[in-house]
Amino acid sequence: MIWFNALSALLRAKILAQSPLLLDLAARRRSGHASQKIVSADDYRTHFAIWNSLGIDLAQARNLARREAAGEGTGYPHLSFGMSTGTLGEPGVFITTPQDRARWLGTFFARALPADLFFFGSAAVLLRHDNQLYHQTQGRTSFLSLTRGVQDVADSLVSLRPEILVGPPFALRRIVECEAFRRNAWMPKLVITGGEPLWPEDETVLTTSLCASVRQVYQAAEGFFGASCRYGRLHLNIDVMRIELLRFRESAERFVPVVTDLVREGPQRIVRYRTDDIAVESKGVCPCGSVLPAIDGIEGRLADVLVLPTGDLMFPRDVHATLAPELSGSPFRVIQEEAGKLIIELPQQVSPVVARHAADRLHARTFCNVEVQQLVMGGLDEKFRRVIRRIPVEKDFFSRNFQEPISLLTSARKVS
Repeated sequence: MIWFNALSALLRAKILAQSPLLLDLAARRRSGHASQKIVSADDYRTHFAIWNSLGIDLAQARNLARREAAGEGTGYPHLSFGMSTGTLGEPGVFITTPQDRARWLGTFFARALPADLFFFGSAAVLLRHDNQLYHQTQGRTSFLSLTRGVQDVADSLVSLRPEILVGPPFALRRIVECEAFRRNAWMPKLVITGGEPLWPEDETVLTTSLCASVRQVYQAAEGFFGASCRYGRLHLNIDVMRIELLRFRESAERFVPVVTDLVREGPQRIVRYRTDDIAVESKGVCPCGSVLPAIDGIEGRLADVLVLPTGDLMFPRDVHATLAPELSGSPFRVIQEEAGKLIIELPQQVSPVVARHAADRLHARTFCNVEVQQLVMGGLDEKFRRVIRRIPVEKDFFSRNFQEPISLLTSARKVS
């Protein structure tokens, strides 16, 4: 039954991606909560018990997820509890039924994998937390916890030699650049990144080191939002997620997605959930032929937006565009500790001259004092955020910067 549901979801996803009429009908589905108030990520987590029919709070859900990952009973034999990768703070939790997981598998195969890899080839999934979601392929998928560290994970990959490699892009970059991997490197057929933005320099390292195509998925505890095509555009799954756009008043090409899950049948509900992700809209029709709306990518979270002394906002892509030309692919981190001060953290091998030029460029763009410090890498399981704002803002600060929400389907029609 699981494979029947997965195959049905796969065929459905393939057909809808090529049929404007059927996609329009599917995307018009309503959950009955279209007029409900938008709920922020913080409010959703605070009131997690309201959003699941089990009546458990987030701490209890996390404990059940940890018990399941350890092979212990949860008291809910027909449900699976999984934790997100935890971009900021403690991870979120998703609760799924076998039917939910089968639909996810079929949709994921249809949207993220080339046809020749649907039913053949092995995969290695590199994340912080394991879940039944990743083990529906009859033994073809291996899970490697990023908590094991670069050396251990690299050795395991060399032993497994999977055709498909899945994980956060910067963690994958650190692995393929380590000596243990380079000594025994192999060539997978496909690399799938997710959990954090895919920056050009990371993609270049993965593509050249592994001689494989790199695709990205946009997924969270709240659902499977989208996957990139062979042209690199990220197509959004509006057949399984109702997506609304909260555009920024001063940067209309950027928006924060508000999502409603249309297909999940388990005890957890996702209704008008504000993700706090920052998406960048794509212009023109994608040459891949998919009728699913496309975006250029996800550039970060609201917590990655700098607030300048002028009151203007500086988004992660703008920070990257300011610094990347000076750094020739080297990783960096920009931290805003105070309103008028920024810190650039750079690897030790970056020369003082290059570091000074980078600091000068950032100062000219932001009018902030800029200090250069050494970049120290954390554990492999820690998200590598290139921009971090640590100064607090009012709870409704970003809400005041949003335009009125509009459905993605309506927006796409206006563009076309």
